[in-house]
Amino acid sequence: MDRKHFVTDPIHGDIEIPHWLMQIKDELPIRRMNNIKQLGLKALIDFPGAIHTRYLHSLGTMFLAGKLADLLIQKEETKGRTDLKKNLINNKKCLQAAGFFHDIGHGPFSHVLDFVTKTALKTDHEKMGVKIVKENFKDVLEEESIPVDSVCKIITAKHKYPFLGDIINNSMDIDKVDYLIRDSYFVGLRYSFDLGHFLNQVTICGEGNSLEEYKLVLEDTKEAKSSIQLFLLIWKTMYDLVYHVSASRTAEKMLEKAIIEALKIDKSLQKRMGNAQEFITIDEYNLLDQVSKAGDFSKRLVDMMKKNNLYVELWCDELKEPNFTLNEKFVESLRSADNTSEKITQELCAAGSEPYLLICDIIRTKAPRNILVDRLDKDGEPVQMESPILEALKKEELTMKVYIEPTLNKKKGKSLAKTIKKEIQGIIDEWVG
Repeated sequence: MDRKHFVTDPIHGDIEIPHWLMQIKDELPIRRMNNIKQLGLKALIDFPGAIHTRYLHSLGTMFLAGKLADLLIQKEETKGRTDLKKNLINNKKCLQAAGFFHDIGHGPFSHVLDFVTKTALKTDHEKMGVKIVKENFKDVLEEESIPVDSVCKIITAKHKYPFLGDIINNSMDIDKVDYLIRDSYFVGLRYSFDLGHFLNQVTICGEGNSLEEYKLVLEDTKEAKSSIQLFLLIWKTMYDLVYHVSASRTAEKMLEKAIIEALKIDKSLQKRMGNAQEFITIDEYNLLDQVSKAGDFSKRLVDMMKKNNLYVELWCDELKEPNFTLNEKFVESLRSADNTSEKITQELCAAGSEPYLLICDIIRTKAPRNILVDRLDKDGEPVQMESPILEALKKEELTMKVYIEPTLNKKKGKSLAKTIKKEIQGIIDEWVG
């Protein structure tokens, strides 16, 4: 029998490394995750303790996937749903693999590349991750009786059994559980959250033999309701205090624009970012190096970012009435806030001699989707949890900020601040989609 291998994780303690992962842990796509910080530029700008990596988060998500699968299997010992119990047992290794690989398609610097890959390269981190897994690890996984198609469908929440996808990709999935606990620990926030108690409140809701209709839900108890409300409050405060914190958010937008301009000049960078086998060679170190070499503008922004010489926040306002008059077409465009902010940025900078001397940024609050509980309505669907906290957190807020290049701010900041909002209102009024 093979000797078991463990790594010690500061969050979950000893994590057993499965046999399939031991075989591939030193392959480039996986080693690369050790060179990508989970919080990207936040470690450089705002939170020097946030040096944890995508690899560590992936191990944690894999661990929690296995742990939750075991807890759900134990619950089915008493509920008598033998088909569901068998399904969970058969899919436990798939869930663990999906937990480990769910972020393998992410680029460097957290979500900085999201907008670039969606617009310039017509892909996203989930699609890229599926390609990486299928092209590099299919044989190893299937030798261990882990169907690669099932793994990828769990990652993308397209599995025929929704409760499996919900474990990795849902309002209360174990991906969020791990990164919220892990990120808060490494940035230095001391939240008290009983992970074991929370996981024990999770169950699967459904009746009959059609497992395709079963869903991951919470127990219909006061304890479960209290536990998820605490989880949602931590989620909300992490976005307010960490993920959307001002300085590193500004640095992220600067790097995003530097990459956009670099892609116009450096076709090899476009090839590296658009092809799965090239993409796995990109980490934080060589990306900054290549972007810096792709023209004076990109180099200047990267150099400024490294020195913490960031753009200045010209102004900030909530994107709502009466601060702005919003027409229907513009409101519709906000479904993709990044596209909208980029279009406004381009129009603001159209008369300038250089791109991106001003950067418009639209920040959307993270609103949780509906939380379901283990009780069926008259149509046989799990009912939604009723909670004033959940309802309050569902209310979406949009904030618009404008950042300005520091030297331009010294010359024209005050006068620009007085006119820029009027210009943006004019852009909104003439919005054609």
